[in-house]
Amino acid sequence: MKKKRNIINTLIILILTIIMLYILLKDHYRDIINSFLNVDLVWIIITFVIAIIQFICDSIPYYLFGNRRNSLKTVFYINGVGKFFNGITPLASGGQPSQIYFFHKNGNSLAESTNLVVQQNIIYQIAVITIAYICLFIQSRYHIFEVSSFVEKMTIFGYVANSLLLLFLLIVSLSKRLNIFIAKVVSKIISKLKFIKKKEHIIEKFNIICEQYYNNSKLLMKNKKIFLLSLLDEFISIILSYAIIYTLLKSLSFNISLAKVLYAGSFVYITGCFVPIPGATGGMEFAFSSYVGAIVPEEILPATLIMWRTITFYLPTIIGGILFNIQYKFDDLENKK
Repeated sequence: MKKKRNIINTLIILILTIIMLYILLKDHYRDIINSFLNVDLVWIIITFVIAIIQFICDSIPYYLFGNRRNSLKTVFYINGVGKFFNGITPLASGGQPSQIYFFHKNGNSLAESTNLVVQQNIIYQIAVITIAYICLFIQSRYHIFEVSSFVEKMTIFGYVANSLLLLFLLIVSLSKRLNIFIAKVVSKIISKLKFIKKKEHIIEKFNIICEQYYNNSKLLMKNKKIFLLSLLDEFISIILSYAIIYTLLKSLSFNISLAKVLYAGSFVYITGCFVPIPGATGGMEFAFSSYVGAIVPEEILPATLIMWRTITFYLPTIIGGILFNIQYKFDDLENKK
């Protein structure tokens, strides 16, 4: 049943991607061909190097939070598989459960596996929203991007959604009393909604999530050194992911300041990430066309979009799918204790 759902989600991604690319690029095929014929391969190689370093940086917090018990090779494998499940599920909802499953399969207890993934999610959300608000402050002062009112509304929604998510994580993580209060309020709301099935299961799951985040925030604060190192590592990872746009533009012989591209990358993510379709397909392409399109010539935008989406989404998803389907030899930590 799950395999069938994965296949359906993959088909949805492909169909929506084809439709979105056709709408955005149908009048620019000559520009695309010309751009690809004149691409600088040295900058493409640099782009792939940055993408690999970014993936390594994104994986390191799992290694640190696990007290270096899980081998780096296994951490890279599990994070890679997580990219696959992030890519084929709406709002990247399948990534974390798959990572918890594979860390548990590696010999960590279920609690330890959950801790690794939850702690990484907390620092990621702190890093991504901090960078986003720095970029918003700069935009409010210098007005770098001129976009439509519809795009502005999408961006505002992205900021509100990400801010509320971070606020929720902080509340349930830092206050036991508020944690219990929120769990009770949400439980009451869910119990009154007639269209929701399996209410008891959803309420129980939500209560467990709140408890997990509270317990994990306490663990994070106990080891401030690992927390700060992991947070710094996540900042670097996010900045590198945005910098990929810069190296792709350089590969097309377009000169632009790195800072301006990093601001664009942040706005692209914040605007497109909450589209409830696997891979945020459509939302990411639209956000990229709006913000990057505001600072680069129209003739190189389509080729940049295709390369960016391929390197940051399609390739990681495909590689993650291949990793998921190979027979991986885990560390077997239970027998090493």
